[in-house]
Amino acid sequence: IPEGTGDDRPQSGWNPVPGEVYYGTISREKTKFCFIRHDDSPEELFLLPTDCVGFNFKLPSLGTRVKFSVDPPRGGPRRMAVDVGPEVDRDDSEVFKGVIVKNMGNYGFIRDGDEKV
Repeated sequence: IPEGTGDDRPQSGWNPVPGEVYYGTISREKTKFCFIRHDDSPEELFLLPTDCVGFNFKLPSLGTRVKFSVDPPRGGPRRMAVDVGPEVDRDDSEVFKGVIVKNMGNYGFIRDGDEKV
């Protein structure tokens, strides 16, 4: 890229695959957009509220851990984060299954099961 015509930051060599899930942290925030820093790369990805599906289309606050997919740049030099949501526990050992034993409409009771999902 010729100097002054685009993104002059050093390239990280990270080559994300569309549709794959990645993890990172909200690293910079502005009024109408913010940036995600990928866990394994210094690269920052541009993020708009319309891509924050897991946050009710609102930008997460600075320092929030997120999961996301990546789209190619949309008319600019930066990659775009899409399908952004809160980071879920990557360790399935905390996920359990149970049986609903009583449904009271807006609340209920679940009998804990011993089996992990």
